Amino acid sequence: MLSVKFRLKTQFFFSLSIETNQKGSLHCYTCYVTTSWEDCDRNRTIELCPEEDNEVCVTMKVDKWDDNNKPMTEYVKHCGVASYCSDKECEESGLKCTIHCCNQDLCNTSFTISTDIILVIVISCLQTVLY
Repeated sequence: MLSVKFRLKTQFFFSLSIETNQKGSLHCYTCYVTTSWEDCDRNRTIELCPEEDNEVCVTMKVDKWDDNNKPMTEYVKHCGVASYCSDKECEESGLKCTIHCCNQDLCNTSFTISTDIILVIVISCLQTVLY
């Protein structure tokens, strides 16, 4: 009985989070700095994503050269579409980008392993143990 209740709660949680974001209500942290992730987090704001950029929250680090040919790094968080999650465009522009995308409200909190991934792993392990 415990495993059935757990499965139903799990399925409800995932379907609820997917439905929430499909309704156009995604919120993401937004910031742009050239100093550090810490400064980005200190200066971040919360944005209700516009309809055209409402698929994912993006966290991106861009290594590039400034106008004086000195290396610089941009730390960026914003709303976006799934195509932003590929570094193909960066590579074509000669930039080095590290990009992380997620699709839940305020999920772009830090540039570490996503809690979404951890949650999926934990749930998979629990289901294996319980069945």
